[in-house]
Amino acid sequence: MTDQDGPALCVFCRRQPIDPGWRPFCSRRCKVQDLARWAEGAYRVPGEPVSPDGQRAAPEPSKPFNQA
Repeated sequence: MTDQDGPALCVFCRRQPIDPGWRPFCSRRCKVQDLARWAEGAYRVPGEPVSPDGQRAAPEPSKPFNQA
């Protein structure tokens, strides 16, 4: 994952080159900060909506292409 401008940069801070011991991060600090963002919900993975009771919401029925 190196580009033409030099070594690959840390995926968190994008300032320092990747340290093989902390790959894909440059340091323990960046690794922990990234984990904290996942834990607090700052990063989200798209998915189906979930209802407040924890069950998946029923998908909305789709209209056939020939109907408006």
